[in-house]
Amino acid sequence: MIRNSVAIQSGADPSNATIEFYWRTTAEDVPQAFFARRDDEWFWPGHGVRLGDRLILFLNRLRSTDTGLGFASAGWNAVMIDNPDDEPSVWRTRTLQTSPNPLGIIVGFASILNWGEHLYAFGSQDPVKSHPIYVARWPVVNVREGDLRTPEWWGGTDVGWIADSSSTPRWPVFENGQAELTIHFDELVHQFIAAQTVGFGGADLAIRSATELTGTWTPPRKIYRPPEYDRPNIMIYAAKAHPQLTGADVVLTYATNTFRFQEHLTDSLIYYPRFVRLTRCE
Repeated sequence: MIRNSVAIQSGADPSNATIEFYWRTTAEDVPQAFFARRDDEWFWPGHGVRLGDRLILFLNRLRSTDTGLGFASAGWNAVMIDNPDDEPSVWRTRTLQTSPNPLGIIVGFASILNWGEHLYAFGSQDPVKSHPIYVARWPVVNVREGDLRTPEWWGGTDVGWIADSSSTPRWPVFENGQAELTIHFDELVHQFIAAQTVGFGGADLAIRSATELTGTWTPPRKIYRPPEYDRPNIMIYAAKAHPQLTGADVVLTYATNTFRFQEHLTDSLIYYPRFVRLTRCE
């Protein structure tokens, strides 16, 4: 199994859209990750953003461990693609410089939001089990030039935004998040909406809201229990909203996994994305 790949979806409605996948290969035509590993670490893609003619992707850097699920985050990276409209096989990709991250926050892996004059990157603190969600930001003009070296961090309502060089503690915008979630602004209700899963193994899909992206956020409200919830060995995670998609008031996705690796090879329903139509009510 390769560590990462790229998929290009054509069409905004998942019920009739098409999708094409891309990965690297060796000279012997053996599949390889699209973003190659470095020494004993590999990459899992997080969120990304299109800024004009450039694409910026945030990557979670992973390493193997002998405990837990067998892996742990080793930090984060970001890459810029200068020609995102071309086929991924000919993308010109460059790694961007980033600042040190002593708190172990997986910057941009949870969600990215282009809002106003800033790009906001949300991420959980690893390996804190309550998944507190922190947020950093940069001026959009800096990000478009590939400069992620000097973010500002949210320091809480009493402090506001603080420089990366400041000794003032960073403050999470909410607790009990997930490593993977989304935050977007809903034009109809004029609120920021966060979509995530609640639970480990069998999990529900939930949303929470706030009038400001830094909070105060409501507690997560469960809105959907996947039909796989009671399946043995199941892992439901990575619930995300996709306001760019059509076919429902809001389109959500989530991922399924299994604690038994062999099931990946024998059951095609495992590790396959699920789409959910969310309908507004009064």
